[in-house]
Amino acid sequence: MKNFFVPVMSVLALTLAAGSAHAQSSSDRPLTLVVPFPAGSTTDNVARKMAEYMRAKTGGTVLVDNKAGADGNIAAQFVLRQPADGHTLFVTGNSVHGANANLYKQLPFDPIKDFESIGGVMTIPMVLTVKPDFPASNVSQFVAEAKKRTKPLFYATGNNSTRGASELFKLRYNFPADHIPYKGSPQVVADLLGGQFDFAFIDANTVRPFLQDGRLKGLTITSEKRLASLPNIPTVAEEMPGFSFGAWVGVVVRQDTPAAVRTRLASLVDGYAKDAATVEYMTSINGATMPMSTRELTSFIAAETKTWAEIVRAANIEKK
Repeated sequence: MKNFFVPVMSVLALTLAAGSAHAQSSSDRPLTLVVPFPAGSTTDNVARKMAEYMRAKTGGTVLVDNKAGADGNIAAQFVLRQPADGHTLFVTGNSVHGANANLYKQLPFDPIKDFESIGGVMTIPMVLTVKPDFPASNVSQFVAEAKKRTKPLFYATGNNSTRGASELFKLRYNFPADHIPYKGSPQVVADLLGGQFDFAFIDANTVRPFLQDGRLKGLTITSEKRLASLPNIPTVAEEMPGFSFGAWVGVVVRQDTPAAVRTRLASLVDGYAKDAATVEYMTSINGATMPMSTRELTSFIAAETKTWAEIVRAANIEKK
């Protein structure tokens, strides 16, 4: 069998010659993409597509390793225990690099200081979703209905991204609502169908079938543009400019990874984000590519962390 374990510098230099795929050193290891969510999640699926792209470009072995739990903190700590040689990439997002520094009283690592940005990958919008009989057809009507009720609405969330969108929406439009936490978005959809609460922000990929068949109603979407698969759902900005929030995926590595290695990894990730097949795939799951340079992703993470600080403080969310 052909040996695909290649030296990391050969991988990162995108050496496609067959001869580079035969390594003898015991230090040679594959690239590993560490995912902080279970297999089958959107982030996992995106990471596996990225692994396929990297294998094709490098001729080397690229693995996906799922380290789910603790809002991504387990995966983050695992990455920080690996050698800083560019073999281990962290496929991160809102939780570790945005929310957790504000949702946890104390973390055993620093999400900003302990990692270096590699590049952005994708963003996934969320849909403000209600039952078909909810007395509102747009954001303005929804907010008016929420404010006139004598008791707060109830909303559910399945992850940090949907919690952030919900809390930020409440803050920006100043209406009362009480939170019901769930372990994941599929459970949120099931109980919203059963009328267990009033509304939820749900990622477009998960909720799309229920919107298309009329079992649920989408009032607005957090993307900058309307989705081709859900063309009748307006963006928040169309009715109430100034609101922007979405789940996202990016790639980082340990802070002390050599600069030359980070540069070559950034080229790989950027190539994946801009590849035509990637664009087509992201569209098929109701997301969008989010190519970002290392500097842009660093600034973006700082902004996300600041936004989460605002949400936690204003919403008086108790830290874990």
